[in-house]
Amino acid sequence: MNPFTSTVVGSYPRNTSVEDTMKKPTLSRSEIDALIRWAARDQADLGLDVISDGEGYRENMYYFYQKRLDGVTFESMVKQSFGTAGFAIECARVVGEINNPRFELAHNWKLIQRQPAT
Repeated sequence: MNPFTSTVVGSYPRNTSVEDTMKKPTLSRSEIDALIRWAARDQADLGLDVISDGEGYRENMYYFYQKRLDGVTFESMVKQSFGTAGFAIECARVVGEINNPRFELAHNWKLIQRQPAT
């Protein structure tokens, strides 16, 4: 028995065939599901103990969530820097009540749970 549990924290590296699709503002449900299945298979083939969905469907760690909320706009974004050694990023603006989150994370979690172990 291995005394350590292995997993991936954060975004799983994308394979070559999907790398350029991340420049799209959004992916279709079938493209997202394919990315999740690929990441799960690859992690299982590598022998990781805890398999994640890979987060390959996210444009980046900021915009993925912001784009899927009502009340947020990407027009006239404001560039902000965070922390003393932080980096600048263009931030979406809140223009109304934040509503209707469309993250579909429950679907992604259920999909990864159905993936067979190798």
